Amino acid sequence: MKKNNQKRKLMYYLETFFFLLCSVLSLYELGRDFLYKVEWIKLLKDSVWLVLAIIVTIGSFLRAKDVGTSEDDDERDRYLTMKVDQQAYRITKVLLFVIGFGLFAWGMILSKSVGYNEQVMVIVIISAVLVGLWNLLLLIELILGLYNYLRK
Repeated sequence: MKKNNQKRKLMYYLETFFFLLCSVLSLYELGRDFLYKVEWIKLLKDSVWLVLAIIVTIGSFLRAKDVGTSEDDDERDRYLTMKVDQQAYRITKVLLFVIGFGLFAWGMILSKSVGYNEQVMVIVIISAVLVGLWNLLLLIELILGLYNYLRK
């Protein structure tokens, strides 16, 4: 097995162990809530967290078992993964831009009609964070583009 595959397998097993620990803790929390007869909303919330932790644990274990097999090294799968990741990146950029500037415009309209209050300030701060993340993505894209250009 290649060294890169060994590292990946180790990381997936560590991820599996972490989520197994989260599953056990969620099961403990659910059992404690059930014994102390807490509200059904808390029981439902803890049940959902337990199911999610178990699903992620199983997924991590199956990914760890798949590392180094012939299905893992298929170039078409890597190409499709790269294209899906690229499309998700583009969608994230557009969503950050639209939601960030939309919230900013909404905050400015509210500030003109209602005045400056806590709700308007929260909306403007959230929009500033989203626009800041959008700018950070653009900066990272610019840096990676320059690195690839200068590398060639």
